[in-house]
Amino acid sequence: MALNFPDNPSVNDIFTSGNSRWIWNGSSWVRQGTPGTQGAQGVQGTIGAQGAQGDVGAQGAQGAVGAQGDVGAQGNQGYQGRQGAVGAQGTQGAPGAQGDVGAQGTQGAPGAQGEVGAQGDVGAQGDVGAQGDVGAQGAQGALGAQGNQGRQGAPGAQGNQGRQGAPGAQGNQGRQGAPGAQGNQGRQGAPAAGANGKILQVKYTRYTALTSVTCNDNTNTALTFLDTTITPSSTSSKILINLQHFNDWDNNSVFQYMMYSIGRIVNGTLYMVHDYPSSTAYGSRVPGLAIPATGGSGTSDNQRIVSVSGYVDAPATTSTITYRLYVRQAIGSNRTTFINRLEIDSDNETKERGVSWMSLMEIGP
Repeated sequence: MALNFPDNPSVNDIFTSGNSRWIWNGSSWVRQGTPGTQGAQGVQGTIGAQGAQGDVGAQGAQGAVGAQGDVGAQGNQGYQGRQGAVGAQGTQGAPGAQGDVGAQGTQGAPGAQGEVGAQGDVGAQGDVGAQGDVGAQGAQGALGAQGNQGRQGAPGAQGNQGRQGAPGAQGNQGRQGAPGAQGNQGRQGAPAAGANGKILQVKYTRYTALTSVTCNDNTNTALTFLDTTITPSSTSSKILINLQHFNDWDNNSVFQYMMYSIGRIVNGTLYMVHDYPSSTAYGSRVPGLAIPATGGSGTSDNQRIVSVSGYVDAPATTSTITYRLYVRQAIGSNRTTFINRLEIDSDNETKERGVSWMSLMEIGP
């Protein structure tokens, strides 16, 4: 049978016809050896001893053989791929040193039996030349088909349950959440039953100086340092009066014969806010709003406190009013009162000082 070689071949091109292969060496097609009959497939297991070396083919032209690389580590066994085409036969050179066999990889679970790959063609036969050194050992034959998998052994007895591990450490406390949105403002409550008075204005006088005032016997003496002025906005308004006055006297017996009162001055006219209706006679009695209370720690000098709290006046006017504090003593002679201090003002813990003040609040109808 005539062979129809391809035109214009390149070096190491391979031509196949039937079971024979030819390789183009640059000047002619050289026939390669014919592979022998494939042996029966062996049972899969450990790799058997290497078979006897085949006959050495005719020695081709001597060429340098490349060094053989180390064999890589064997991976898990999978399907065997088809054997690739044999590369072009190089010029025969000295056999290279055989590389070490790579470490055996861990045997994976056996996969399904793959088909045996097709036997690769034998490399092209080199030209016969002078007898040279023994050529390199031929490639190892394909592994036989893997035998059937053995039966699975019975499962071993279940081991005892391990002890429960110690509880893990408690995690850190989570961050505090953002504050919630502020709720809507509640509805305004209904007004209280009855008359609803409200504060329309506040006036206030504070006196801190340390002074003294001479008081004539059995006469209302004005203490003008606490004068406080207010102009009511309605004739129906009430004036709520609060005051506190710190004082001492040059005679401790005077406290048995004194009274404090408040005067209302409108357009130069004085009216004592404590006055009873004109039909009521005081006689020889001394009228007023407050008497001093004794305080302090001294035995002879004692701070006196005069206090008027929550007195309501009804002036029935919209004119400017001045409220003034008065004191009246009846010990039988003129006496001196000391303001915001004691008669003996020594610098020690048995001596006291104070502050005097008056406040006025207009309460609307």
